[in-house]
Amino acid sequence: MGRLNMTTAVVRTVLNYKNYDDWSSQIKTYLLAEDLWDVLGEERPKTEDEESKAWERKDAKALYAIQNSCGDDTYKLIKDKTTAKKAWNTLFYELKQMEQRKQMEQMEQALNIAYKSVSEVYPTPGVSLEEGRTGEHDESDESGETLESIHKTFAKYVKSNDWVNAIKFLRQHRQLGCARLPFVRSGTALHYAIQNLERFCERIIQELVELMAMEDLEIQDNLGYTAIDYLIKYYPERVEVAKCMVKRNHNLLSPPYDDVPRVVVAQGKTKGEKMALWLYSRTSPETLNVIYAAQLVSDGFRLQRFDIVWNLIQRYPKLAVAMNLEGNSPLKALASNPFAFKSGSRLSLWENLIYYDISINPLPHIDTDIRINVGEPESEHSDEGPLAEQKENKRHHLISSGIDCIYQMKLVHERVQQFLPLMCEAVRRDDMSYYQRKKLEETLFVAAERGHVEYITNFLRYSSYPIFRVRNKKHQSLFQIAAECRRYNVYNIICELFQKLDKCGFYKSKYGLDYSEQELKEIVEHKDDLGNTMLHTAARITPLSQIDHIQGATLQMQRELQWFKLGNY
Repeated sequence: MGRLNMTTAVVRTVLNYKNYDDWSSQIKTYLLAEDLWDVLGEERPKTEDEESKAWERKDAKALYAIQNSCGDDTYKLIKDKTTAKKAWNTLFYELKQMEQRKQMEQMEQALNIAYKSVSEVYPTPGVSLEEGRTGEHDESDESGETLESIHKTFAKYVKSNDWVNAIKFLRQHRQLGCARLPFVRSGTALHYAIQNLERFCERIIQELVELMAMEDLEIQDNLGYTAIDYLIKYYPERVEVAKCMVKRNHNLLSPPYDDVPRVVVAQGKTKGEKMALWLYSRTSPETLNVIYAAQLVSDGFRLQRFDIVWNLIQRYPKLAVAMNLEGNSPLKALASNPFAFKSGSRLSLWENLIYYDISINPLPHIDTDIRINVGEPESEHSDEGPLAEQKENKRHHLISSGIDCIYQMKLVHERVQQFLPLMCEAVRRDDMSYYQRKKLEETLFVAAERGHVEYITNFLRYSSYPIFRVRNKKHQSLFQIAAECRRYNVYNIICELFQKLDKCGFYKSKYGLDYSEQELKEIVEHKDDLGNTMLHTAARITPLSQIDHIQGATLQMQRELQWFKLGNY
């Protein structure tokens, strides 16, 4: 190994506070060339022998190389360090992290600039009135006031919620409609008014909108939000405010190209049902991207809002397996909803009697050439057409009787049963990508785990997808999953199929999915990756086994014995 030259710097770059990356690259190359790099990662041998002494010599040379390549300012950071590793780590934490902090600060500054207007970042003598700037000289209006003082006066009125004077002042200086206010992230007075909508009435918003130029309603703040975006975000139930804004500027219905459509945002809000329905009625479904349409359907299932869902599913039933913004499909959202199916509800005897006595009329089929009609959402009036008054009276009676929740429950179940056949018919294995097939099979596993028998039977009746042949990661069939989770209603499907075999020993479905008696037996006798058959699965209790709702150990044992007998069917 060559000797260190003590009379010259070991690397060309002398370390300072600004060139750590260049210096560290050069010093690393030097240490590797001199066979000294390993001491930065190794600990000194504990025994006092030749190996320990050799390590000390290499460490001293590496430490000297690091010290000798530092400038006067950076040498102070490591002058008291006794090993090369300590010196190296100290310089990394002190200098590299400082560079990273500076880069983050510079990035934040760049982002702040990026979200400001051009006139603010690059002022010119002809600067716009939005910022109230006057370039190198003050301009004045006819009253002799400077634009800056006008802007400050208006901002003071708005910030103090003195809307009487603010609107009066805006009538005198209409250019203030586009003035950007620093206390609302460079938004307009309309931004501020909508974000504080609970403090005053809608009339103030309407007056502001009337006084502002049409294009001023499209102004975005530093976060890229317009005033109507904040309305949908914070007050989605205030549909009348949105109507007056859109009446003034129809472009508000069309967000920027890369933004999520506002109807999708409203549909996902807890109180956004009316807003979403109104926005959807003003939106041509053909203009929605597939991913956004799928999100509308998914949120409709999640929040039990069916007007938009019914409209979209009738137009485009293949949305059932389309990917939404969460990377899932509407069918997955439906299977994951525990309230979407009767099988997921536990009702007492009298609740069941009421449930089956309630009659729900189906939703009418739509004309695909006509957009959805705007009215009250179905959750607020549950029936359509000439029977609306009669059904409203029935709903009022149910509410007064304290059983409205059962009515709402059955309404959801009936609507889902109306949607599922259309969605299942659109599921064809040959038309689906590998990703879509995997996602669909995941939804079937979820349905089997949760005991949603209606979900699986609709697939059996209306879909050509071979659901009996799907397997999870443990190579379990749907019926093994149902047996493990103790979902007897799903497991009973296979038993019913055996009972419905024709004289030739075949079961035939609507879409030609024919199963012979032998094939059904093979499904029952199928073994998973561990070699477990249906009988083994029924004999085991796992964390997925749903037996906690059965009171008492004896009853639980009796129930498990019944499962074992069923598995031996």
